[in-house]
Amino acid sequence: MQILIWLLIVVFGCLGGCDQTRSKFDQVHLGMAGTEAVRLLGEPQERERTVHGDLLRWRLGDKTLVLQISKDRVTGKQLAGAACGKARKG
Repeated sequence: MQILIWLLIVVFGCLGGCDQTRSKFDQVHLGMAGTEAVRLLGEPQERERTVHGDLLRWRLGDKTLVLQISKDRVTGKQLAGAACGKARKG
């Protein structure tokens, strides 16, 4: 019985984290200052410089958040992960 209770706590805790992450991600919009997006989401785990700007990645469990930043502006965004639904762009 205790295992079932802990399992439910873990599952619902992960779903709550997904909602919180999704909420913050949804506040990021195209044209937003890259520094503002990082302030909202926290420092990314990965940064990759490309010809079109920087790709910033946050890995949160089975979810990956990706922002494309060019000239300190968000020019693209994507959220992928089984628990949060389909990948999104823009």
